[in-house]
Amino acid sequence: MHEVRHEGAAEVVRWVLSEGRRQTRMGEFGAQTCERIFAAGIPIWRAFCAVGILHPLVAASAYIWTRGQAGTEQLLAEHGILSRPEFMQSPVAAVRKEGRVICRRLADPACPIDFPVSGTGEVQARRRD
Repeated sequence: MHEVRHEGAAEVVRWVLSEGRRQTRMGEFGAQTCERIFAAGIPIWRAFCAVGILHPLVAASAYIWTRGQAGTEQLLAEHGILSRPEFMQSPVAAVRKEGRVICRRLADPACPIDFPVSGTGEVQARRRD
């Protein structure tokens, strides 16, 4: 297989493995990583990262980074979210279950809207205020 090398991506990886790994706040780490990815010339508009946590009321903490906005937005998912229909019909559930890559160009009129979240709805989680 042919290896594709992108110097900007290599620089992001170097940062993650050196300074970045010392970051103790997940949201700040995500924002800094995404900003470096974009600055490296890699087209990124939005990123989402969720991590399961051990907490009696919260099953996962997630962060959304959007280009042009400061920092990240944190979402908290309550226990039971994985069995809710809106989650089970989401691309995240498909990735977890099938281990496949899902890419959609939502601005393209020919883009398949095969997940409800791709259209007008969103999987709901509690926003942290």
